[in-house]
Amino acid sequence: MSDTEPSQAGARAPSEAHWSAFRSRIPATSHCIYFNSGWSGPLPSPVVEAIEGRLRREWREGPTTQAVQDELLALRERVRAQFAALIQAEAESVVLTQNTTEGMNIVISGLEWRAGDVVVTTTMEHSSGLVPVYYLGARHGVEARYVSPDVAEASADTLQRFYEAITPGVKLVVISHISYSTGLVLPLAEIVQRAHEVGARVLVDGAQSMGQLPLDLSSWEVDYYAVPAHKWLLGPDGVGALYVRRDLISSLEPRAVAGKAARSFAFDGSGFEPQQDDIAKFQLTTSSGPLLAGVEAALAFYAEAGPAAAGDRIRSLGAAAADALEAVAGVTVVSPRRSETRSGLVCFRVADRECRSVAEALQRDHGVVCRAVAEQNTVRWSMHYFSTEEEVRSAVAALTALVAASES
Repeated sequence: MSDTEPSQAGARAPSEAHWSAFRSRIPATSHCIYFNSGWSGPLPSPVVEAIEGRLRREWREGPTTQAVQDELLALRERVRAQFAALIQAEAESVVLTQNTTEGMNIVISGLEWRAGDVVVTTTMEHSSGLVPVYYLGARHGVEARYVSPDVAEASADTLQRFYEAITPGVKLVVISHISYSTGLVLPLAEIVQRAHEVGARVLVDGAQSMGQLPLDLSSWEVDYYAVPAHKWLLGPDGVGALYVRRDLISSLEPRAVAGKAARSFAFDGSGFEPQQDDIAKFQLTTSSGPLLAGVEAALAFYAEAGPAAAGDRIRSLGAAAADALEAVAGVTVVSPRRSETRSGLVCFRVADRECRSVAEALQRDHGVVCRAVAEQNTVRWSMHYFSTEEEVRSAVAALTALVAASES
């Protein structure tokens, strides 16, 4: 088989052999059908090897010996640069975090709020974005407006809902690029444009988009974008990144501070100058060398796969899974079916069944690892580029048997 095959658009897409080579370096795929990268992706072998290598280096040499410390500083900067390259931004606009939630909170808590300020968000947000918005209301009297996108709509119709909500006086728009609960892809560039027209800023939860979609934050003029390494990027837990547009860094106050938040200070209380323009002001102290080494390997693994090719593969498998699920009696797919709004997240309901019981039975009895979205009473499958059409068929057959058994 050749290394590439013609795609529907006439371009040459990577072949099954190409994706099989990546899959062979992800051991979990030989033990189960892993449809849960939207929660936490399975670690590729190069990621684990990088973690172990760095950990052993620190173990053998000592974590604070000069050479090991110098390596850690260089490693941190390389990872920051890798994140920046993948989102089409400059490294000076990126700070490393623990996860998406930390990045979201840095922005929301770092803005100045007054009673009567308005935030626009959606009814499809993860709690990590939604709960901070509620706290703005409780602490500062901020008003929240909620857009309710319909997954069956075209992007233009969804955008119209945002146009109606984002009016003069709105301070911040808080949205997920891809909804964790439906898989809906929002028209981000157009939403950003609308927000900027009325003087608002946009904070994006990129937990489900980083590693699913090729990102170009600079050309989209995004203001703030928070991402993790442990989901679609297949990195370890505990590392993420926050992008802040360069001209907005100085206006965002760090609420949790350490040495990098000071331009200068004295130890006797005689002088202090806060840091304003350097995104390092959001950086705290100790970071894990082994975890950073794992993230470096994960980002390289993703770059090797190719963001555009990976995104096409993920969406294609998502469409195949949704098509197959729609043919199962008693199953209702609640994810988008339009090509411009769908992703690799496929969510569905099973008639008269509680979602957790379905997800648990699929894993326990059939080895299909997935998650339940309790607030929507849906089961969510995350298609990744390492998934296969055979796995989709097997998982759908398992679900069909499960539904049939519950009706007998």
